[in-house]
Amino acid sequence: MYTLVELTDYPHTVPSLIDLYQRVWSRTGSDFAERFQRHRSYPGFRCLVALRDEQLVAFSYGYQSQEGQYYNGLLARALGPELSQKWLSDCFELVELAVEPSVRRQGLGAQLCQRLLADLPYRTAILTTQTNNEAARALYTRLGWQALFEPFYPNTSQPFVIMVKELQAERVA
Repeated sequence: MYTLVELTDYPHTVPSLIDLYQRVWSRTGSDFAERFQRHRSYPGFRCLVALRDEQLVAFSYGYQSQEGQYYNGLLARALGPELSQKWLSDCFELVELAVEPSVRRQGLGAQLCQRLLADLPYRTAILTTQTNNEAARALYTRLGWQALFEPFYPNTSQPFVIMVKELQAERVA
């Protein structure tokens, strides 16, 4: 059984969150830790963590996408003015979803995404994932996301896909 909680209620889990990210994405160093701390200061920041027996096993986070933010600028350049206006003007950017490999394929990623987007005050949401990450793309498609633009190269040689979703359906009346 998993418990999903807001990071603000469990701030002591941040070191575990950073460790999990590094394990899931096979990365080391402080790049993610620094980026995560910066993202926590962005408007609309929201992070959910999944705990099993008080151990962090998954997380997802995002924030309000705004002009002046680094990734918003990359997205806007790729999408052009018309699509940027439609998808970035009132937008939540889903930045990361990481699930411990031993607990994948149990619906935890879907639960995190759905809860993260629930009741947000934004009109749209946007994310990027690697074009060859078939599991992630299938998950997002099942959750109502649509591929908008690919290939997208966010300062990397690896191609990504930009996926979008309208959030009106996510709002609870």
